[in-house]
Amino acid sequence: MLLTYLSKFFRVPDYKHNPYVSAAVPLLVTRAGRLFIYAATVVRFVDHRLGDPKKRLQFIIEDKKGSNSTLSTAQLDSLYDNVLKRAFDSDLTDDEIATRREILRSVIFLQNPLSRSSMAAVIGLQMEDIDLALDPLRSVVHVPPSPDLLVTPFHASFADFLQESMRCKSIPRLAPSECHSILAARCLRCLNKAFKRYTTSHKIEPAATEPLVMENNFEAVKYASFYWAHHIIASQFRENF
Repeated sequence: MLLTYLSKFFRVPDYKHNPYVSAAVPLLVTRAGRLFIYAATVVRFVDHRLGDPKKRLQFIIEDKKGSNSTLSTAQLDSLYDNVLKRAFDSDLTDDEIATRREILRSVIFLQNPLSRSSMAAVIGLQMEDIDLALDPLRSVVHVPPSPDLLVTPFHASFADFLQESMRCKSIPRLAPSECHSILAARCLRCLNKAFKRYTTSHKIEPAATEPLVMENNFEAVKYASFYWAHHIIASQFRENF
């Protein structure tokens, strides 16, 4: 099944007669084992709209890190690490890396998926920041063309990978307690911006009565209202990885 899937992607009926993929396809099938998500992630990584397919495929083929680990997820972990290395390029500034980590944290730990526009409102970033951060992650995160459609990880294994320091080597792991604590603060800040308190009458009015701004995104305010407490509670749990 994986062999058929990869052959169709490379548009080669008989991959053995094409030097470009004759070595790649059997190797990828072996690495994938029973993990179809590995093959699907490779396809999305190679087919990235801004990348060179041949160079990206060669990059995957030449990667040997997964062979040095005894973990059952070694090949998938190596693939995820390669994706993250491109997303968190060493040429980025510390602020850019922090912004991308903030966005990745939100994609993984939001209790309900949000659109790019709503996510931007909850965590207090510009849409341009969201788009720049998500673009190199398209092989592991579903990013719809519309900013008002939901952003979701393609597979739960990516979230598991990001939380384990033994598996995630390219960036510091995402510790659930820390991530929930930060998201709780983002939710409360979002609510604070969405409602203003008049000190004279103590009346609370939605800020949406003012000209529409990013912070007044209804879905963002709804999410923050429903889940700020959940994130606070989840932040109290400690884990060892």
